[in-house]
Amino acid sequence: MAAGKKNSDLGLRFFILFALIIHVYDVWRRMWDYNFPFFEPLLFLFYLFLALTAVTFGPLKDEKGTFQYKFGKAIIISLIAYFIPIIINSVMFRLDTFLGGIVTFLAWLAMVATPVWIWYVIVSKVETSWVAQFLCFAYIIGWTGILLFLVAPTKYLTPEQVQVSAIHKLSVRNVWDQVEYGFEKFYDYFAININQIYQLATRRIQTAIDPYAARTDEQSKRRLGVFLSQLKPEPEKTFLKDYEINVLSELKADVIDTEINVNIICEGKDRKTGKIIPASEIFPYSEYSIEQPIKEKITCTFAPEFSTGIHEINMKAKIQDFKTLSYIRTFMMNKEALRALQKQGKDALQTYKVAPSELIATYTKGPLRLALKAGESPVAVDPSIKDFKMNFDMSLENLWEGSINKISRISLIVPKPFEITGLTSISLPPGKISFEKKSCISLPAEESQLCDDGKENLYELTQETIEALPKNIKLEPVIIRAKIATDKSKEILQEQPFTNKYFKATVVYDYEISKTTQITVKEASTEKE
Repeated sequence: MAAGKKNSDLGLRFFILFALIIHVYDVWRRMWDYNFPFFEPLLFLFYLFLALTAVTFGPLKDEKGTFQYKFGKAIIISLIAYFIPIIINSVMFRLDTFLGGIVTFLAWLAMVATPVWIWYVIVSKVETSWVAQFLCFAYIIGWTGILLFLVAPTKYLTPEQVQVSAIHKLSVRNVWDQVEYGFEKFYDYFAININQIYQLATRRIQTAIDPYAARTDEQSKRRLGVFLSQLKPEPEKTFLKDYEINVLSELKADVIDTEINVNIICEGKDRKTGKIIPASEIFPYSEYSIEQPIKEKITCTFAPEFSTGIHEINMKAKIQDFKTLSYIRTFMMNKEALRALQKQGKDALQTYKVAPSELIATYTKGPLRLALKAGESPVAVDPSIKDFKMNFDMSLENLWEGSINKISRISLIVPKPFEITGLTSISLPPGKISFEKKSCISLPAEESQLCDDGKENLYELTQETIEALPKNIKLEPVIIRAKIATDKSKEILQEQPFTNKYFKATVVYDYEISKTTQITVKEASTEKE
């Protein structure tokens, strides 16, 4: 019997502790963080579970009656415990509007001091140990003390200071509205955003496979870069001499994940004198540090320095440190396994459900197309031969009407065990190094997170190599060809019949776009056309 009583008392202690936790959670959410979307459904389930535990090992376990009777009683008590804080929370601010801030304090006190299940244990004839009784009374006294010293000063407000909704009448409908709002919030969060949850999960899987590829995929679907709309005189093309001249364009910008700097320059050229006339004002700004998409109209104002006649005005947007990411997935296969499929007349890519579109380089949008190619998928690998070699090609192509002023960095990332052993498309003087091997931590913070020294080798082209690139990138693509080699061919497939390897590149550069318009200046005495 002693053991049975001990077990029963232990279960009752657990029930009291569980009831206290639920009530504290209820009060805490309603007082400080009510916007949690799962609050009402979660709390309702907690109270239903509390009713079940009350019958199985709580205060109703040893009461007389059928299980159905005791469980029904427990459900009623749990519903009362659930609705009391809602009722108090629903009416207290409306009462406070008329009776003053002290009512708010009393209402909060009533809310925290009404854990219905705890009071049931105290006032019922349930045999409890001094530990269970101490937990009950300590909770009530503790909450009262906390409220007096911490909550009361912040709640003792004048009616004008309390945000209330006095429009609604004090009724049972207010209580139901609050419960309904809680469940609707849960539905909106879960049902309406289920597609976003799915997309997030998909992106997390892709990120786990290769974070660089996941980032590039995400950014390749956006319009990245800086754009100027057509430059237009305001209000019209013809201006009177000795009057200010205004031209207008719209700056649109979007960036990947880091800040870029854009400088706006406006200049006019007097065709008679050949004089270059800078804008006297660029409004609202001539310099932008862009971290998120923007869309802004920019006006350039020129002092009345132009002679009569037709003149040209130019607006430039100089973009500093623009970044383009690119990667290509290369499908590699055991040479013997590939040969066996070919003898059977089977296509290796179709056999392993690899779409050709998945083996095309993906690059982020912007002024530069960064196309990559690493071998010809499927690439045959013979593990019995120690050495393996192939080409890794990168093509730089200017897609916009502007120009690349300066390339500050070109990074190449190859998966281990591959190494870059040389560049064949660029000639440097003897003794000059064309590239250097780097560590991922040398990259900017946002890039270093996408690079893994344990799985990849990072290389950067030297500044001498970058300066040796052809200057006609605006007219035709520039090819950079790297020699890839390894003397650990067994590590490529790692005893598997096939594998996917990701080859990557990043280019950081300055870009300039410009728009031009014409204006006509006439003598002030001449009537405008």
